[in-house]
Amino acid sequence: MFNEKQPAGLAGAPQDAVPFAHSPQRSGVLSDHFCLWMVSGGFAEDVRLRVERFLGVSSLEITDTVSEGAGSFPGSDIHALVTQISLHLRSSVDSLLERNRYVTGWFSPYHRRRKLVHPVMIQHIQPEALSLLSRWNNLVQQLEAALQPVFYPDAIEEWLEENVLPSMQRLQGLLQDLGLFKA
Repeated sequence: MFNEKQPAGLAGAPQDAVPFAHSPQRSGVLSDHFCLWMVSGGFAEDVRLRVERFLGVSSLEITDTVSEGAGSFPGSDIHALVTQISLHLRSSVDSLLERNRYVTGWFSPYHRRRKLVHPVMIQHIQPEALSLLSRWNNLVQQLEAALQPVFYPDAIEEWLEENVLPSMQRLQGLLQDLGLFKA
């Protein structure tokens, strides 16, 4: 199937061969493997199809959903979680804080500063905010657990601080303010 003397993925490799697909070394050479394919003449259609088959994905195109299955390559779980958080965390928090009629109409910064919030409005806002926070906390915990064996703690902290923390702090701030008014 694979000629050990021939570099992985060069133009002369057999069409049906996907080197290292089932070897213990596969996770360490994936990027080298695909770089060699690229260097050997571009990312032609046949190469794209082999890479998709190798990674276990239906398409290499980045879409806005990850529900179709992120693939079966090493790190696909991290890829799916990062994609989901990157594409949906900020927009879901923005939607609640900037487009929810109860938040914008009855719990705006003006109302919060002046403590002019009716308890009934809190009942309309709090369940959705708690649900959103719980959902994202669970995904962030899953991501942290998946990242820890692979990345240094500082790299994880930096990514979370840059990509997760701003939205989570806004959501937690809303819930904190709701708690102050409910008490």
